[in-house]
Amino acid sequence: MIGDIMELKVACLNNEAGTKGFIFYDYGDGFQVIFPNGNYDGFSTVSKMPNLVIEADYFLEKVGHDPRFADYQFENVMIVSNDYRKGYWKF
Repeated sequence: MIGDIMELKVACLNNEAGTKGFIFYDYGDGFQVIFPNGNYDGFSTVSKMPNLVIEADYFLEKVGHDPRFADYQFENVMIVSNDYRKGYWKF
């Protein structure tokens, strides 16, 4: 859900385990998360191979929700980056 706070279980995108980020886009079979260092990535919520760990479950755990970001309207990653530089994401 947009605005959910996700915590990294393992180091990822130059962030240590325990770093929290926000979901800013849900694309159906996954979602994108932005982190305090400005890096972001998509994480799949499905596995196409039996017995494989789902990517989102391996990397992330939901730890909360921030209603300030629940209405964020993703348009493209350039705008997400600009929003980050302008200080929109409050970590």
